[in-house]
Amino acid sequence: MRRLDPPAFDTRATYVTCISNARPTTKARLEALEEPVVSAGDQYETAAKNQALHDLKDLATQPVDKADRKALGKVYTNRMAKENVPGRAIYNAIKDAAKDLCPLCGIGKVTTIDHQLPKVKYPLLAVVPTNLVPACRDCNTGKGEEAPDTAGDQTLHPYFDDLFHVPWLAARLIKKTAPEPMAAQFYVSAPDDWDPVIVARLETHLRVFDLDDRYRLQVVNHLSTLFHMLSGKPHSGIAPFLAWKADCWTKTNPNSCESALYRALATDTWYVNGGWKQAAPAHPWSDPSDTADPLPPPDASAPT
Repeated sequence: MRRLDPPAFDTRATYVTCISNARPTTKARLEALEEPVVSAGDQYETAAKNQALHDLKDLATQPVDKADRKALGKVYTNRMAKENVPGRAIYNAIKDAAKDLCPLCGIGKVTTIDHQLPKVKYPLLAVVPTNLVPACRDCNTGKGEEAPDTAGDQTLHPYFDDLFHVPWLAARLIKKTAPEPMAAQFYVSAPDDWDPVIVARLETHLRVFDLDDRYRLQVVNHLSTLFHMLSGKPHSGIAPFLAWKADCWTKTNPNSCESALYRALATDTWYVNGGWKQAAPAHPWSDPSDTADPLPPPDASAPT
């Protein structure tokens, strides 16, 4: 999970671009909705800056006309998201700003765009740029049409929430129990002085995007790799090495699944004192002498 700069596209200009090649009858209908779209975009940005998207329920009832609502939804699907349509360049620019890594989960490859407030429920926001977030397929489909009812129901917004520089994602190790391999559980551990609403939002984000389960799939590979790496180290070097790894990942992104995992491993006495051996790969071709590090080689000051 990480922050992104908001798109540099104006709501009005984006909307006008998208509808520019519509047929006369359709264009007349869509032009009549231009001011409501711009007004909705302004309301959305104000609410997002104040972490109050749940207060926009009145926007969900607009426009009242079902034909207008359907037409607004098609502005996104047919005039922005499709190839070779007027709004596609804006779509691509928003998607590409994430540089392939999903800002909602931090592990998936960006392949699509997610509506922070779903276009089915909020058609006036269908092409408002700050409502469009680059996302991987799992995050987009997993969230579906979910929208917040209360302040704590809001998922994190990569453009407006500045909650990414302080560690709040944590992990705890789960020991191997046949036939289950060693694993980790991910949860929210925010600073004590944070607003309870913020903490609730963090927990909502993990739940909506199913991040505990999805991050667990990453853990097996890390633990297996660590088995090889730690097999070649003296016991006295294991704790410093894990602490160094945790620090490296945390400096890169304090709320990635890797940073949370390595912080947990570095402080788990059982794991440091030999529990890591339970993560031995089951493959007969595994070579315990393989100590390849997935990170760049440590410098001379790093633990060995």
